[in-house]
Amino acid sequence: MGNGMTLQIYLDAVPPGSVLANSAVLRSDNWDDYSYKTLFTVVLYTEQGAPISLGAVKIGFTGQGHGRTREAMPPSFGEMPENYFSLGQEPEYYQRLMTVPVALRNEYLRCMRDVVADPVREQLAAVESVFSTSILRSVSRSAIDGQFRRILSGGAVLTSYRFYYTAPMGNDEGAMQLAFEVAPNSLPPTNIHVVIGRNGVGKTTLLNSIVEAIVHQGRSDTLGRFEVASETWPPKIPMPPSYFSSVTSVAFSAFDKFSPLPDQSDNSRSVGYVYIGLKKRSLSSPTDHVFKDPVELADDFLNSLDVCLSMDVKREQWKNAITALEFDENFAEMSLSLMAEYGHDPEEVKRYAKQVFENMSSGHKIVLLTVTKLVETVEEKSLVLLDEPESHLHPPLLSAFTRALSELLTARNAVALIATHSPVVLQEVPRSCVWKINRFRDSTKAERPEMETFGENVGALTREIFGLAVSKSGFHDLLAKRLSKLATLKRL
Repeated sequence: MGNGMTLQIYLDAVPPGSVLANSAVLRSDNWDDYSYKTLFTVVLYTEQGAPISLGAVKIGFTGQGHGRTREAMPPSFGEMPENYFSLGQEPEYYQRLMTVPVALRNEYLRCMRDVVADPVREQLAAVESVFSTSILRSVSRSAIDGQFRRILSGGAVLTSYRFYYTAPMGNDEGAMQLAFEVAPNSLPPTNIHVVIGRNGVGKTTLLNSIVEAIVHQGRSDTLGRFEVASETWPPKIPMPPSYFSSVTSVAFSAFDKFSPLPDQSDNSRSVGYVYIGLKKRSLSSPTDHVFKDPVELADDFLNSLDVCLSMDVKREQWKNAITALEFDENFAEMSLSLMAEYGHDPEEVKRYAKQVFENMSSGHKIVLLTVTKLVETVEEKSLVLLDEPESHLHPPLLSAFTRALSELLTARNAVALIATHSPVVLQEVPRSCVWKINRFRDSTKAERPEMETFGENVGALTREIFGLAVSKSGFHDLLAKRLSKLATLKRL
């Protein structure tokens, strides 16, 4: 290994006088999988000699007959022979490994011939009977790809969500109820949900009530209430305080009614709250808000970028998000993702970032700031609320932003809810993630669109959501007036 670190692995017994540093102790277990015995528990010792219990791992080798893996292994070794392979038996094994210094972690995975860290070895192992019969007995292949490999690359473990919101608005039939379901690894992804409707149906009010209901928990009469259902179907139960780790609201309209609650980034509160937008609290009166000036927005971006680039996982996620935005030609021309490459002088990166940000159009600034702040703040089980992101973005950038958002949410196992009147956002999500909100006088109701929305034509989606309103406005109206005028002239 390049940095000269060597790891010593002991089997069952540690020779007297051994110094347990940069070493691992494997204890074999007699557990029998159809006459294969491959199970071990591992304690890894750091350079300082601190023990870390990693838990269960199974070890096999090519051409292995029945019996114990242990019998073929020497009492201690630096690395397993080339024809061996191992697999941790639960997500926690890899999560604990992520707490180990990176050089030791990589060396351990290499010496253990781990199939999660080495996909080529997984292919090699997959044809062996010991792999399918014993090593995969309690782990699925999809868990290796979906969960374990994601953990090693710094991602979150994906879980499903099923939660319900009863709004403080509705009609004679009762309060309006919205259901949200997220299934891991679904295609198309189900981690972005959309509330769509014309202006004035109460979309922003709904988002504000949702923020307050989760962050302030309580007052269900004025804010509505949340319930959750477990994997197995209902009963529904009130949402536990820790169901979401944090709520982030994003709003960049000068008219947005999102009020930035005081940021609750201190995690002593049950649910953290982050506001990303144009407003800040007024110094003279804490209840009032004033708008940030361009310099403050640039500072927000630079400080957030600094955080993202200082951590390997966030750096990677920021780079992925920017790459997704580069489907927009203007973004591609700026070569922003280069800033995430290693080896640049941090001060130089900061200067370049400042210069690029200051020369951007307002729409591009807002997207870049939003994405960077989201990479910085969104964590496992966050709920992100976005109010009308289309107000600053042209359609291709809006599509690219929605995709980038979905990928980031997947990486962090988080969920977003977007209030919009743009059919472009609808094209990016399946019908099962869309609530169409209609309001007539005092009654408000929510229903699913009649047609599949994912990948559908924008014209068809516009008709689906706004219906008759489209045929009574704009050029339709002009032509109708003209035709009726012609008809009148003809009659004369």
